[in-house]
Amino acid sequence: MPRYLNKVYYFDFCIIVKILTIYKFLCASLVAVLVMSFLSCGPKRESPCKSDPELRTLMHGVWVNDDGEVVFKVVGDTIYYSDSSAAPVPFCICGDTLYIYGGVEARYPIDHLMSNQLLFRNQSGESVKLVKGSEEDWQNRETSFVDDLQIDTEIIQSLIKRDTVVIYGEKRYHCYVQINPTTYKVFKEELNDEGVGMSKVYFDNIIHLAVYDGAKCLYSSDLEKHDFSKFIPEEILHRSVFSDLQFARCDSEGVVFRAILRVPESPASYLVFITISSEGKRSMGQ
Repeated sequence: MPRYLNKVYYFDFCIIVKILTIYKFLCASLVAVLVMSFLSCGPKRESPCKSDPELRTLMHGVWVNDDGEVVFKVVGDTIYYSDSSAAPVPFCICGDTLYIYGGVEARYPIDHLMSNQLLFRNQSGESVKLVKGSEEDWQNRETSFVDDLQIDTEIIQSLIKRDTVVIYGEKRYHCYVQINPTTYKVFKEELNDEGVGMSKVYFDNIIHLAVYDGAKCLYSSDLEKHDFSKFIPEEILHRSVFSDLQFARCDSEGVVFRAILRVPESPASYLVFITISSEGKRSMGQ
């Protein structure tokens, strides 16, 4: 075979290899994009129906009770409660029922809806009457609300770093704790004075723990509340915030920390003790 033909075959083979490599890269990239899109979207709750545009328009505005107190404000397809610690929630009207999608779905039968009056039944079956207020009512409601606001100061919702040095015998342990707020929402469901359910929103934490023996790293890892599922009932764990991780003591077993999980606006809290041994092994108990 002529030598120039060998060069041609070799050249064609290189082109084919390059094409296959590019094709493989594009396929892998497409799969990664599809997977990330699926994970970022997650399961979506579908409304039982689409709101009647005319009824939704009637809901727009500020609504007050018989005492002139602001209950909520409706903009677009979203309800904003007078309590600024409550999360805005989407709603829709299907037939004669008002659906509100907070932490849980709630339904309220509507007896009467006009541009200036709303009559519905709350979750206790009681009749609630609201009338249309003004934007001035909405602005003024902040003054009276802030004075009465009670903030749950036991729930840590900010970045906190701690650095602790512990000496035990000949051991010198250096402990680092960093509380990292996340966007993972924890809902606190409650009823307002009109018996309408609303969801206050807290954000869960991921806490990083690192323990050193001198310059040697014994342990370094992020901790989440689901790491404690063995010790806390699932229903409580779902409603709790991983609020804090505190140094407790140092003994022959190792360095012991106290993990604190709290249910917002409740006296309920759970403690789980985490021990990091001198060999860097982690154990948990109550």
